[in-house]
Amino acid sequence: MVNNKPLKMLLEQQLITSAKAAEMLEISKQRLLSVVKSNGIEPIHQSSQGNLFLRSDIVKLKNGAIETTKKMPVLINYGSATEARSKIDEVINNLDEITHIFVYFDDFDAILDGFYLVSENDLSDLKNLKSARFIIRDINGDEAWFNNLNCGYGGVGPSNSKDVLEKLGIPSDKSECVKDSRYDIVKYFKNEEGQFEVYPIKSEITRKSECKATLYYHKGKIVCLQDEENYVSYMEDKTKFLYEYLSIVPNPSDIILFNSRESAIEHGYFTKDFFGNDKVYQVILRDQHGRELWLCPPVNDNSALKYQKNVNEILEFCGLEVKDEINKNTFPKIIMDWLNFKPKQVPVEVIELNSSL
Repeated sequence: MVNNKPLKMLLEQQLITSAKAAEMLEISKQRLLSVVKSNGIEPIHQSSQGNLFLRSDIVKLKNGAIETTKKMPVLINYGSATEARSKIDEVINNLDEITHIFVYFDDFDAILDGFYLVSENDLSDLKNLKSARFIIRDINGDEAWFNNLNCGYGGVGPSNSKDVLEKLGIPSDKSECVKDSRYDIVKYFKNEEGQFEVYPIKSEITRKSECKATLYYHKGKIVCLQDEENYVSYMEDKTKFLYEYLSIVPNPSDIILFNSRESAIEHGYFTKDFFGNDKVYQVILRDQHGRELWLCPPVNDNSALKYQKNVNEILEFCGLEVKDEINKNTFPKIIMDWLNFKPKQVPVEVIELNSSL
């Protein structure tokens, strides 16, 4: 008898059904066809039972490696959560059947999930992002974004989120999740029976305040910059900062080292301070989906990183001290594992190659 198990496992790793693709992208199956078509993704097999796609194509689309054509959401930016709640009837009237609701503790997480608008006012390649913490999506992909509704604690914002959810048809036992401090993200998806299912996502660390790290958009990628102004806050709560960095590049695949300030500036890896001085980032940590963490070592000579180093050693080189906590084993396991990653070094030419694709 022919053993087809290895082939079956390979196909399961490489291919994904329409239903699973829609679930991964958090959209309806009806909208999937238009989304993949608008992004140049072709199914590798079509049948009356559904289509098959390359899993890698859907993963790229999910993580922003393929630019999606986004509809402009309705933005609800009122001064308080109570005022935002008062607009829900107007929003419901302007949307079709609501199929998805996403609630976040912090817009940092919303941006990483793909809910962001890129500023058109920034003249440089490094652009600011705007997001929201409560997103409603209908069956057509139209969205309404509320900035003052959120989740993750028992305050006014989550309380109003709970009221809005119940007005949208979420049962009270499921809407209560947004007031649970264990969850930074709560997602609601309507199933084929027309009932909302809840998916609360527990944070790996306890967050007591919003994220300090600021996310930007740079040539099609989400990036985060090492900020010297936050150094005191970093020293006060290293776990929180490292978790934010980990969220941006959870699986560091490679590191780019610029041998000179001039080379980094030439490739756009710099910002200007209030006085117009250049702040240059010569160490770039990247993950497999293209997100980047820009680091600014205190010296221009990167020869100390010539041989493969783990994330811990890279951060230490860039002035972010972690040795004491590692020696005392005080970090959560997820951070310890991340600090032990050894990203491979890739040449600067990789940036030029990616830009030309």
